Amino acid sequence: MAIAGQVPKLFGYTNKYGIPYYSVALTAAIALISYLNVSSSSSQVFTWLSNISTVSGFISWILVSVTYLRYRKAIDYHGMTDRVPYRPPLQVIGSWGSIIFFSLISLVNGYAVFFSWIEKFVSGNHHLKLMLLLV
Repeated sequence: MAIAGQVPKLFGYTNKYGIPYYSVALTAAIALISYLNVSSSSSQVFTWLSNISTVSGFISWILVSVTYLRYRKAIDYHGMTDRVPYRPPLQVIGSWGSIIFFSLISLVNGYAVFFSWIEKFVSGNHHLKLMLLLV
């Protein structure tokens, strides 16, 4: 957009790898400022950021385990088991265990927040309560 003249030329400057630092910095600043406006207290925002980073770590462990299981299946399918020098005997069980464990932890991590939101949503709408009672 900077090359086309739609935004100031400052946002078109890039480093030797082609990364537009000023554009990335401005976008990140707007995102952080808007995220801070979601709550009136910054401690609440810190808690949200902490929960987001924690859950993203859990999701990465899930994806690592799924990747290992798919790799192992591909090795077995193509008959290349002789090329793998070391295969831990409990690695497949460990991968499934970590998938189950981290999935459960990811789902339960925001349990209190989710149900407090549902409670506020339902208690704030008396018509919705009536509809739920009728159903």
